[in-house]
Order: sequence, then C-alpha cells, then structure tokens
Amino acid sequence: MRLAVLAGLFFTFVLTANLMAVKTIDVWCFTLPAAVWVYPFSFTFNDLVTEFYGFKAARKIVLLTFLLNAAAMGFLALAVFLPPSRHFEHDAAFRVIFLGGPRILGASFAAFVTSGLLNSFLFDRIKRATRLPLVLRSAASTFCGVLVDSAAFILLAFWGKLPRDVLLLAVTGQILAKLLLGVGVGAPVTWRVATLLRRGEK
Repeated sequence: MRLAVLAGLFFTFVLTANLMAVKTIDVWCFTLPAAVWVYPFSFTFNDLVTEFYGFKAARKIVLLTFLLNAAAMGFLALAVFLPPSRHFEHDAAFRVIFLGGPRILGASFAAFVTSGLLNSFLFDRIKRATRLPLVLRSAASTFCGVLVDSAAFILLAFWGKLPRDVLLLAVTGQILAKLLLGVGVGAPVTWRVATLLRRGEK
C-alpha cells in the first residue's frame, strides 16, 4: 500500500508538471516554465521509494511513469485532433495547451527519464557507501538530478533555436529554481515523510 501511494504521488507530480510546462512565468530576471514549482518535488518521492524499496523498484516506477505519461499525452493529442462540436468555442486554446511541440515533449521525457534514474541510482549508491543521514543523501542526489534535468531539457528543446547566451540563462534559471525547491524544501520534506513512515511501521 505504501509503495502504491508513493508511486502514485510521484506520477501525479510528473504528470502535473508536464501539463503546467506550457505556461511560462517570470521570476526575477528568468523566464521559467510554471512546472518548476511542482516538478522538483518528484525527486522527493523518487528518493522515498529508493530509501524503502531500493533502486530496482525506483527504476521500475520511473520507467512506468514515463510510459503512463506518454500514454496520457497521446490521449490528449487524440482529443486535440478530434473535430470539435459547433458549440465548442475554445478549440484553438485547447490545441495550444495540450499539444506542445514534439521536440519540447521529447526533450521533457528524455530529461525526466535520465534525471529520475540518475537521482535514484546516486541516492542508492550514497546510502550503500556512506552513513550520511537521509536528508543529505536526498540533497546530494537531487542536486545532481536537477543539474542533468535542467541542462538536458533546455539544450534538447531549444538548441539551435535560441542564442547560446539565452540558453545559458535559461539553464541557470531552471537550476536555481529547482535547487531552491528540490534541495532547499524537498530534502527536508523527504526526511520528515520518511520519519513518519518509519513510525507507522513501528
């Protein structure tokens, strides 16, 4: 039951982030996808699955989440291409929101799978090789996952379309925002939830 809940939350945060990513917001001097407020917390549940069930279970959940997200996006694309009724006046807006560019969608999925597997792998290796407390293991693995995710997504999605200085600024903004939430907030949340789960076991 606990694994199902953690996996469900992980999937929910990833799917929500994919739906939010179409909207951009301004934070200081950075223009960022709205998903930066949600996606970093997917690392929290990735770490919790790895902590209690190991890397193999986390790897399966990352891959399953990828497949389920791809299926969800496929169904949304189908809805986009279905002819609208004469009473539906917002078909153009529906297309914009639910039919992101194939390159951006592919970049998002590639970045998610790579960073998700890397985060879980590093978390598990650090746990086996050291006696660091959970909050530090979570912070370290999330830090690496965020770096890979942000760089992979921006470069795969926009390389050749934006000047290099703009790409660098975009990568920097994503990294800072995701680290603030994923490490600064997510790692303590991971520790707190893990503590509550262990108390529940006892």
